Amino acid sequence: MTTLSLHHSNCLHTDEEGTYWYIDKQGTLDEFAGFKSAKSFEGGPYRVIGCPANYRLITELYSRLSQQDNGASLYAGSPLVCKERSCAKSALNCISVLDVHSNLSSQWHKVTNKSFNTFLLLRSWQEEVFSDLTKTVYNHHCLKPHFEFLGIPMSYALQLISQIVEPRWFINASRPMRTQAIEAYFGLTPKAFEHAWQAGLGIRPKAATVRAAFLLTIVGTLGPDSCLDFHEDEDPKTRARKMCKRLLNYVFRNWLEEMGLEGYFEPERFFNKYECCVDYYYRFGSKDA
Repeated sequence: MTTLSLHHSNCLHTDEEGTYWYIDKQGTLDEFAGFKSAKSFEGGPYRVIGCPANYRLITELYSRLSQQDNGASLYAGSPLVCKERSCAKSALNCISVLDVHSNLSSQWHKVTNKSFNTFLLLRSWQEEVFSDLTKTVYNHHCLKPHFEFLGIPMSYALQLISQIVEPRWFINASRPMRTQAIEAYFGLTPKAFEHAWQAGLGIRPKAATVRAAFLLTIVGTLGPDSCLDFHEDEDPKTRARKMCKRLLNYVFRNWLEEMGLEGYFEPERFFNKYECCVDYYYRFGSKDA
């Protein structure tokens, strides 16, 4: 069977009109019409930036590649690998550069069944909001039981998932257990959090501050019996920041565990209340069981 061959980099991108593009073997930008062809895609890695414009492309490409048995695989890159994403040619030139993938290895990760479910969920939410399809895909997402455990509704869960998208993008390759990268991304450094805390005063917030304010909204709905417990003797701002960090760490670390990366979440060390640890093991089981 003949195969569909792209440029050696096998990079694809979606423009603002929803058209798929790639750079052909002559180095020319060309429209990608591979999904209209019955030909199999050639083996090897395919790369797409994991930004909202590409959610449909990622889900369609993964579905097509998963039906083949020729070693073809899909890698989703963090939007941080390329800031110029509105122009397809600029984006493709950026991610097609020689050695960019090896130099940014922590920013590119193979799409698995579980990460595909995330992109499918975000695509459904993007196209149909809270449709029956969105609810069905969410019901199969690996984080749904964890959001239920915390008492967080689907509407907040989807927003938080959409802000993270792929937790592996936030792993520090040299210090993989550290969470400073994702905490900074969510505006949980003291200075950034101060802006989120004072957002009601009319300060125009940065993106990280908006994310911190969103975490504040979530923790504000949680009662004093929440497993994301805090110390009553702390001032409200310090207590709120710790609650936000605990919420983010719970989601981030459990998400990585669900994706097969072990050692990121230890209930005995995370929970301050013994009963929360017991409830967690009752819900999710023990690794030693």
